[in-house]
Amino acid sequence: MAVALVFSQLVFPTHPVRLVDRAEQTVPEKTHGLLADTHRLGPLVADLAAALRRVPAPGAGEGAWREVAATAPSVPRTGPSEASPWPRPDPYAGGMPQPVFSLELAVGAPPDVVWGRLWDLDRHTAAVPLTTVTGGPPGPGVRFTGRTAVGPVGFDDDMVVRAWDPPRRAVVEKVGRVLRGTVEVELAPAGAGTLLRWRQSYGAALVPDRLAALARPAVRTAYLMALRRITAA
Repeated sequence: MAVALVFSQLVFPTHPVRLVDRAEQTVPEKTHGLLADTHRLGPLVADLAAALRRVPAPGAGEGAWREVAATAPSVPRTGPSEASPWPRPDPYAGGMPQPVFSLELAVGAPPDVVWGRLWDLDRHTAAVPLTTVTGGPPGPGVRFTGRTAVGPVGFDDDMVVRAWDPPRRAVVEKVGRVLRGTVEVELAPAGAGTLLRWRQSYGAALVPDRLAALARPAVRTAYLMALRRITAA
C-alpha cells in the first residue's frame, strides 16, 4: 500500500494535466509539450516528498491509513452542464460528490466516423482487457453491460444511455451493483479531424470516494489508452 501511494504520486501527478494525443501533433508542438513536462518536474518532486511524509510507519493501524485518505488532494473539476446528472453523492462517503476526471483526445477522422467507432461495442470488447461488452446497440434508454472476469470470477458493469445526440453528445450512467458513475462524451470538429472530450464521475461499491479519488490519475490514464484503441482506424 505504501509503495502504491508513493508510486501514484510520482507517476500520476495530482496537478491537473491536459491529456492530448501527441501522435496528432507537429514536431514543434511535441517539443513544446516536452518542455512543459520538464517544467512540471518541480511539482512532481514536491508531490513525492508530501507522499512520503504521509505514509504511515510499518505496522500502523487502519486509522493511520484513514488519515492518509482524509488528507488526499481534492479533485479539480469544472461545473457540469445543466443536462448532466452528476456528480452525485456517494452513500459511503457521507454525501460527498464522486471523484471526476476529464480528458481530450484528437482523432484523425470526422465526428460521424469517430461516433460510429466510439459506440461500436465490439471495439470496447477488443480494447478493454478481460472484458466482454454485450447489449446495445447504444441509443436513447438502451442498456448494455461490460462483463470483466477471469474464469468464473468477475463482475458486471451495467450501463444505460441517458442522453443521445449523434454525432455530438451522449451521456451514459453506470447503474450496476459494483461500479457507479456517469460518462459525458462530446465530439467537436477540429480541422479535418475530431476533438473528443470525455468527462466521467466514478466510484465503486463500499469504497469511500475520498479513497477512490486517490486512483483518479491512474483511472484517467487507463481510459485514455482504451479510447485511443477504440477510436483508431
